[in-house]
Amino acid sequence: MLYIPSRPESIENKETAAASTNKPPPPEVQGGESPLLLLVEDNDANIDLVKLFLKKDFRLDVAKDALSAIELANQNKYDCILMDINLGPGMDGGEAIELIRQKPEYVSTPIIAVTGYTLQQEKEAILNKGANHYLAKPFNKEQITSLLKYVFGNPVT
Repeated sequence: MLYIPSRPESIENKETAAASTNKPPPPEVQGGESPLLLLVEDNDANIDLVKLFLKKDFRLDVAKDALSAIELANQNKYDCILMDINLGPGMDGGEAIELIRQKPEYVSTPIIAVTGYTLQQEKEAILNKGANHYLAKPFNKEQITSLLKYVFGNPVT
């Protein structure tokens, strides 16, 4: 399923255009580099959309399944993980979160569940598996970037 932004980037009103000129600097981690994110998503259209939304402010690695995500987490230290929950056959994103959280270097790493599961009990179950935040699909660029800026201590006002 393709998730399209709620408002095309090229259509901005005067208020939005003015606000974009006062945009805060992108979040940074130690060393001045942009944060390195791991996107765990099995849908190519969703991957392309997230890449488009985040390419200016974040570095991004992609895993298409839970096992690949765990392998990449073993090889790299990510500043944040964006985890889809329904990854098709095999291990789901919730199980991957639990396994990643067992690694000492990921105990306090922000993990954002990015999912189509929207019922309150589903959200609570996902957060109980170790996700810090929840972002419901479909989402737009403002929603994901605002959440990431909040996660990195740069809340958007």
